[in-house]
Amino acid sequence: GINENISWAMPSCRSSLFFVRMKIAARAIIVHEEKILLVRHKGSDFFALPGGRLDEGEDIQHCLRRELAEEFGVLNAGIERLRYIQEFFYTNGDGKYCLEFFFIVNNPQDFLGELSGDHAAEELEEIRWVHKDEMGRVLPEFLATDFKRGVLLDDRIDYMSR
Repeated sequence: GINENISWAMPSCRSSLFFVRMKIAARAIIVHEEKILLVRHKGSDFFALPGGRLDEGEDIQHCLRRELAEEFGVLNAGIERLRYIQEFFYTNGDGKYCLEFFFIVNNPQDFLGELSGDHAAEELEEIRWVHKDEMGRVLPEFLATDFKRGVLLDDRIDYMSR
């Protein structure tokens, strides 16, 4: 499957120079009762899907498991499958190439509580469950559109480039 291919392909790219020029991240798509989970990290003004940057030497699914453990204390995140791959160039002046992998997580009940514990206190300022009709401009356009159309959790992988 594609998950094995991603894990296998990444090691050839794991060098310090590679990580300076490129940001690779894993994101969780967690949906419960037509709402999607968003987080606001400490020091940030905007909301995003849970997840974060790949550390050198780890594969993309391990990255997402680590991030969800750090942000929520959830040690056994039910990462079901890859749903989207997005690539883009960062426009904040450093010209970084970004590659993000979005995975569907199938145990939303483990993320329903309030922020608590040492991990969440260090990582997150706020969590919010947002209904698909209240999205505004919170998610990337392709995610918001698919969420509103009811195809966010479809059994396919979409590639996005901007």
